Amino acid sequence: MSAEGRRSPRVLLKLSVLIEDPPPACPARTAVVNRQGAMLLSPRPYALGSELLLRHLEWEGSARFNVVWDGGTDEAGSHKIGIEMLEAWPDFWGPEYEKAVRAGA
Repeated sequence: MSAEGRRSPRVLLKLSVLIEDPPPACPARTAVVNRQGAMLLSPRPYALGSELLLRHLEWEGSARFNVVWDGGTDEAGSHKIGIEMLEAWPDFWGPEYEKAVRAGA
């Protein structure tokens, strides 16, 4: 684990995603990402423990996540939601994540 007790580095990274399940589909974006999850900014709230199917809009891959944190709303009214992958997929966020990790190192 890293010095802050995390399994992988967290980086600021804005990626467009679509929460496809539960319906209706909801566009969102990442704010902070690590290999296991992210903090999303969403126009809709999701309850802790909810399972979400998230589509990465850059390359059309999808993965299932669990809502593990509710950060309330930001000043723009977006819901801050912490999500964690249900199955390991270290490359889900694509090369943007690795570039951001290298840039922050």
